[in-house]
Amino acid sequence: MPVCTMHKKNPAPVEALSHRIEQAKQFIETNYYRDISLDVIAAAAHLSKAHLTRKFKETYQLTPHQYLVEVRLKQAIALLKQRICQ
Repeated sequence: MPVCTMHKKNPAPVEALSHRIEQAKQFIETNYYRDISLDVIAAAAHLSKAHLTRKFKETYQLTPHQYLVEVRLKQAIALLKQRICQ
């Protein structure tokens, strides 16, 4: 009787995963002014939402959503400062 064994998917190499997390970060920085969701960010990085969130937080100590809010706030502050100086 043949024995059926379950094969685990090989995890992506660390470099590839780091690159995908960086892609997600760059996507947020480029598209912060758009109505983007975690689904869209995860798709841009070619990762599941859960995996992206977990690895993004491990890397940057923020979830993708928290980072998006931070980028938006920093941009808003910069625009306000620019208007005040004019």
